Amino acid sequence: MHLARPISTYFCWIAMWFSFMGDAAAGGDVQPKSPKFQGLGIPPGQEHSYAKDVSNDGSVVVGTSRRGTKYTAFRWTANERIVSLGVLPGETQSSAEGVSADGSVIIGFTPSSSTGQAFRWTHEEGFVGLGQGTSSAMDVSGDGSIVVGGRSMWPPFGERTVIPVSVGHNGVTPDGSLVVGYYTIRNRLPARWTAEDGVRLLGDLPGGYSGGLASGVSPDGSVIVGWSSSYNSRDEAFRWTSNGGMIGLGDLPGGEFQSMALDVSADGSTIVGWGISGLGEEAFYWQPHSGMRPLRDVLVDDYGLDLGGWSLNHALAISPDGTVIVGNGTNPAGSHEGWIAVVPEPGTLGLAAIGAASMGLVAASGGFKRRTSLARRVDRRRLDDLQGRSVG
Repeated sequence: MHLARPISTYFCWIAMWFSFMGDAAAGGDVQPKSPKFQGLGIPPGQEHSYAKDVSNDGSVVVGTSRRGTKYTAFRWTANERIVSLGVLPGETQSSAEGVSADGSVIIGFTPSSSTGQAFRWTHEEGFVGLGQGTSSAMDVSGDGSIVVGGRSMWPPFGERTVIPVSVGHNGVTPDGSLVVGYYTIRNRLPARWTAEDGVRLLGDLPGGYSGGLASGVSPDGSVIVGWSSSYNSRDEAFRWTSNGGMIGLGDLPGGEFQSMALDVSADGSTIVGWGISGLGEEAFYWQPHSGMRPLRDVLVDDYGLDLGGWSLNHALAISPDGTVIVGNGTNPAGSHEGWIAVVPEPGTLGLAAIGAASMGLVAASGGFKRRTSLARRVDRRRLDDLQGRSVG
């Protein structure tokens, strides 16, 4: 059952909308991209494919394909389509998790419990292992020089460094200076880390006490997204800023209340991830003027695209300009397949009309049920003592 959002959430959304409207009005003319949706395909000899990340301009997508229980990394481009990268010498599997800004550097890991290791891949060098027994690589800096994953950071031409935060999927800024993920104190707590400031906890949503994870961050580090426990659910998507703190993004209509934000555009105005609707797990598309919507509705209702029997289950990454989204779903044949979607920016006039309508949500919003316990209040006091302070 979905619970009504607290009224403070709507005020925060409206404030963000006015901010983004000002930015849009100040910006110059930009040629819009054409809306598009397509499956990435499945490499020959494989049964499924899963997209994980996209380059800045949307021209390169990376991920992993699967046959049975074996995984193989792939690279997709509009010209070459989907191509398997093979595996690191001496390994039997590979999974690509992140890509540099220009698409030339791919990082990931070998899914093996005994000899698994992180890797870096380029067209010139192929696979380069980062050391056996290392944790998985999850993201890479914009220039491809800094790799992060688990509690590890590999600086340019340097030895692996252990960091206190376990890294989220889209968890490092382009310059490699800020990492987001989770820090463990009894539970996993959404956190950010820099070498200068150390660990900073992001807090949690009202009613939350069982932790969460920060999964994505804007290039300047000002906006962080992920999920946290809340009054509504164990997992609710959030948007965090240093000024506004953590704001819950709600959930999709129907189904169990659960949502996870996985990535965010450069200006912080567009967030993607997945939630549970009446259809099951669905990719979502969030903007301050419209809130959380199924990405399918955006593509079909707003842009008139025909998805031809596809189910869009998870949106994993978004380009910095917020127009290219990649994720995973079920194709018309019933196989898991990665996909890419282009969602042009709506016009400023359209934003104004939708934004004004969203203000009416405040009047319509109801209260929400408060659930507290002694144990939860104790945990809250402990976490409150840590907010905004350095840890460990």
